[in-house]
Amino acid sequence: MGVKEKMGDNRPGGPMEDDELRLIWLYCWLDGVVGAVAGELGRLRGRGPAPKLTDAEVLTIMIWGEILDLPSDAAIWRAAKSLLVGWFPCMVAEWNFVRRCAPT
Repeated sequence: MGVKEKMGDNRPGGPMEDDELRLIWLYCWLDGVVGAVAGELGRLRGRGPAPKLTDAEVLTIMIWGEILDLPSDAAIWRAAKSLLVGWFPCMVAEWNFVRRCAPT
């Protein structure tokens, strides 16, 4: 089953609408958690320039990909790049995304 089939159809009130609400809820929740943990700095990793995608956005995309049972960070990036670019317009290059997802 492909990613689009896992996400459901796009009829009003259908499964796709529920998925969008879940994605919004997940992002808002993660943004609050990251803000509480990160404190004044506003991000989890403090070195280097501020990334284009926020920590909450990266975590949201990663959890979304895990829910869809995508096999790798690269697969999650490819699916998100094609399906979620409207929600996350600052999607970075695959290499940068995968590197951000790696444990430090």
